[in-house]
Amino acid sequence: MRPHLYREDSLFLAVPDKIKKQYNLKKNYVMRWQLKPDYVFRGKKIIVPGTDILSDILKNNRWERPIYFTAGSQPNLRANLGDYLRTEGLCLHLLPVKKEKAIFIEPNITAMVLMNKKDLKDYPTVKKHDMTRCSMILTNYTEILLELYNYYNGVRRYSDARKTLIFIKNNVDTGVIKYGREMRSHLDSLYNKQNIGPKAI
Repeated sequence: MRPHLYREDSLFLAVPDKIKKQYNLKKNYVMRWQLKPDYVFRGKKIIVPGTDILSDILKNNRWERPIYFTAGSQPNLRANLGDYLRTEGLCLHLLPVKKEKAIFIEPNITAMVLMNKKDLKDYPTVKKHDMTRCSMILTNYTEILLELYNYYNGVRRYSDARKTLIFIKNNVDTGVIKYGREMRSHLDSLYNKQNIGPKAI
């Protein structure tokens, strides 16, 4: 397979009845995936082989098996499927519906995977044994937990929102990695808003 020129097109993916029932979709519902160019080279819009492979997987999978992206994948490498991806822990689960039609974070799975102190027991050693390629994974922890925090606030589970922010403060935002200015400012603003000090409980 080789890169090829992009043509404006959509893929229509059939959704089985059992999946339609799961998400309360109409009987005639199909998933419309609008393809977009992966990059532009010398004024020409290009589709890369990975997008072709992904479209082939989606057409042949027929929703028989779940399809996941890693949360560390770059948004521009998700073939314009971002609106269909639900956060589940450190994974993004492909769903047949867009964001406005479903809750796009699974709070129970995400909290179970990310809010386990035992899994972070070696976290402080990252300073001495840093793997540059993997550093983004650590940043993802904070970003996904903030997404969970926002979800809890959105459904008025304020106690769970506060617990999530305290977990970030006590277990993740401990100086092991250095956040960018925007993230640092955002976290400090949330701590102040929730009156979360250095030794929050």
